Amino acid sequence: MSARLLARRASRFSLGLVLAGFLATSPADACRCIPRPLADYFHDADEVVIARLVDVRPVSPEEGDVLDLSLDFELVEAPYRTWIARKEPLRRGERVTYVTSSSSASCGLETGLGTTYVLFARAQDLVAGPLGVYSCDGSRPAFVSDAGSSQDFVDVPARFVVSRLESEQALDVLRQVAAREPRPDDPTSETFLGLLDLKALAHGGVVVVRAAPDAAAEEIARIDSHDGLVTREVDYEVPAAVVTARTNGWFRIRLASGDLGWVAPPEAGTWFPYDELLPRRLAYLNRHWDGFVWPDPGAGLPARSPRHGSTDRAEYAIDVHEATRLAGSLWFRIDVLSENPCEGGDPRPELSGWVPAYGADGEPAVWYWSRGC
Repeated sequence: MSARLLARRASRFSLGLVLAGFLATSPADACRCIPRPLADYFHDADEVVIARLVDVRPVSPEEGDVLDLSLDFELVEAPYRTWIARKEPLRRGERVTYVTSSSSASCGLETGLGTTYVLFARAQDLVAGPLGVYSCDGSRPAFVSDAGSSQDFVDVPARFVVSRLESEQALDVLRQVAAREPRPDDPTSETFLGLLDLKALAHGGVVVVRAAPDAAAEEIARIDSHDGLVTREVDYEVPAAVVTARTNGWFRIRLASGDLGWVAPPEAGTWFPYDELLPRRLAYLNRHWDGFVWPDPGAGLPARSPRHGSTDRAEYAIDVHEATRLAGSLWFRIDVLSENPCEGGDPRPELSGWVPAYGADGEPAVWYWSRGC
């Protein structure tokens, strides 16, 4: 018998053992690691979710180690942290695949179809593909295991796990927002600050864009229409240039090419700062919103919207009452409405409080329907 055939049969035999025994684990062979606080698991993870296990299958030899298991989960909540490499955010009800070891000695996750888990998933070293979930990284059945024993953390009882995850997520988001949010006095900012109405473009004129906020600086473009700029509508079919910085009356705008340049004060029209754009408009929270509403700007225990992260919508109608700045960060006081006023019905406030103006990625999380209903 050839060596290749023997290898194939050995591989199939190993695969059969995995299929037959991945749910059975000897306590003596269990993974041994030092328990850590929940916050440590959270901050070491690339992705944190609560999800229900819906399928388990061995990883094929072509995909990786034959002793690995591929686990399909269905999210029962919106993620508490999302892997930065994902192109689209995960949503409640969506399926996601992780991998684990079939051996408890290698910290493989104990698997039980239909069981709900809290998962602290981590990227595999130098390997592209699904994230890994292992017991030593904190992943475990959520609340109560199949055996009926509580799945406490060393510092958090099982019944408080969800509220603690929400707190960790909220603080994590605020740190990310603070790191990406623009500062009004920062001339190097590349993040949205407001809108600029360049009236010359509406009358066949030309706007000169320079490399620096100086009349002697190099001219990098001459713009004769809004097509040459990155714009947003300031009103119904009224485009305005996206501004990322201001200094001494100059405005830094983004060209359609992606380049950034400066417009001199004499060529600038009406300035609409972000914090003055939202009040008294038909406004909404978009996909950059983190799902939390705070009792005060950046203070108190935030409430997490139960509808956030659902698959049926990416925009949440709101009333915007006022804006304020705290330590340079922009916040809006809002009511999250039960319905979109444009869709009829009787919209009522579901959550009230404050939200940061920007998401963790530095993009505006609060915006408005410029064309109304």
